[in-house]
Amino acid sequence: MEHMWMEAGKYLQSHRNQRWMRLAFLVLAIAVAVGTIVPLRLPGTALSKEIRVLKCSATGNEAHTHDASCYDEEGNLVCPLTERALHTHDESCYTEMTSLVCGLEESKGHEHTEECYAKVRGELICAEHVHTEECYAPVRGELICGNTDEDHEHTDECYAWSDELICGIENDGHEHTDECYAWSDELVCGKEEGEGAHIHGEGCYETGLVLSCGLEEATELHVHGDSCFEIVTIDADEPDPTADVEGTGTWNNMFASIVLSGDWRQDLVTIAQTQLGYEESKANYRVEKDGSRNGYTRYGAWYGLPYDEWCATFIGFCMEYAQIPQGTLPFSPSATRWADALEAIGIFESSEDYEPAAGDLVFFLDEETKQISHMGLVEKIEEGILSVIEGNVARRVLRIEYTLDDKSIAGYGVMPSEASDAVTIEGAMPAQRFEETLEDLDLTVLVEADEGTFPAKTVMTVVPVEEEATLDTIAAA
Repeated sequence: MEHMWMEAGKYLQSHRNQRWMRLAFLVLAIAVAVGTIVPLRLPGTALSKEIRVLKCSATGNEAHTHDASCYDEEGNLVCPLTERALHTHDESCYTEMTSLVCGLEESKGHEHTEECYAKVRGELICAEHVHTEECYAPVRGELICGNTDEDHEHTDECYAWSDELICGIENDGHEHTDECYAWSDELVCGKEEGEGAHIHGEGCYETGLVLSCGLEEATELHVHGDSCFEIVTIDADEPDPTADVEGTGTWNNMFASIVLSGDWRQDLVTIAQTQLGYEESKANYRVEKDGSRNGYTRYGAWYGLPYDEWCATFIGFCMEYAQIPQGTLPFSPSATRWADALEAIGIFESSEDYEPAAGDLVFFLDEETKQISHMGLVEKIEEGILSVIEGNVARRVLRIEYTLDDKSIAGYGVMPSEASDAVTIEGAMPAQRFEETLEDLDLTVLVEADEGTFPAKTVMTVVPVEEEATLDTIAAA
């Protein structure tokens, strides 16, 4: 019996201890929760974090090879520098070249043309007779002087005279014209044939060395050091400009294993299919004036507009990595303007008059304005159902299905299958493009440039400036 009571006492004591332990644990849990929540609720206080951002701006004759410091934690290339090998020009970099220096064009000299001659009238060749002075003889007529003085002696002047035809040849009123004479060409230009001729000779040329290696001199190797990085502190609820950022290195690796067929339509669909499910960044975004957020996308970054609407740049990105040459089709980051450009060269077809095929571009109408505002890519057509791959749908790349008679479809851009079918449009897709709109001023600033004109990650900012402050603002910039 005593043993039983001892065991019971131990059981009760252990349960008391467990109760106190549970109570202590609960108090600690509440303390931790309060310690975490209260700072978040304090006015003006927010969690923050530090990020290390590569800000290198090395310039000049510096060589550079990308190393680990040039990539972020996800393997995306973030280095703003272009890879360049060490190189100093030597004799092998130059080629001897002969160039024309006389400044003259080769010419046979003066050659007589019709303008060099004038017509000269020659002898009379007409067979028709025209009376001349020789055909007449003067005949004295009646006395007309009226002088009856006995001392006056009449002379020829005292008589009237008339011409009497004596040649004996009849004339029907013919008068000589230019056709009655022989004509000849007389040289009047005053120049000799061949005058001013020039044939290039030895004195017209100079021989010299021309740089032909195609490389820029790079005399020093740049490796990123601490000075190339900047520690930036951002609020946890603020956008992180380094989050989800990608570059050409990432994109090239993404498609490295894909074998293209050479059929532009098929290859464009193949590349677009690899993008299904992509979602714009939630951590790296731009806050618009209306408070909405536009997330970073690889498609906008490819074109230089990382936070803009991206249904059109999604298609442009896929065309680039399907290896469809620039200039094959017009391009615009705006679906509206892209459709207008296609229509201008005759390869935009109305949805009512055209049966689309895989690889065609498809344009959609806005429900309210009934104007083109969105686009996608025809993936396939089966049993009257149109499968379309679209970017910027619910902030993702998605596959959407439509019936061919869907009223939201405005028309199609006809994609050529190969180069022989293409319409060449010079300068259709600039490599770098920056666009910003100041809605208050109804002003859009657009800058387009060849690849490499601006450093990687260049961002354009447009700020209104009073006219009188323009020069000061430029100087400060």
